[in-house]
Amino acid sequence: MATKITVTADDIAQGVCGGPSCPVKLACARAFGVHVSAGYQYIVRGGTERVATPEPVRRWMGEFDAERPVQPFTFELGAFEPFTGQVPSWH
Repeated sequence: MATKITVTADDIAQGVCGGPSCPVKLACARAFGVHVSAGYQYIVRGGTERVATPEPVRRWMGEFDAERPVQPFTFELGAFEPFTGQVPSWH
């Protein structure tokens, strides 16, 4: 089951490059209601499930992290899979 996630202008305004307030992380946490880690490789939900970060989201994150102008956008995440690894502390 796919979940639609919307990164809003507020998420972007509150976002911090490479920090604990990545706009994608903020949007995912709002959608799922649990702690989320968002990185270029995976989005981890609740520390126990992960899904590959979609390519368009990785590109958007790269633009944001390079401090280039970005716009709000919506994307879909597919099914999460079990995750037992360590979540990076910076996300």
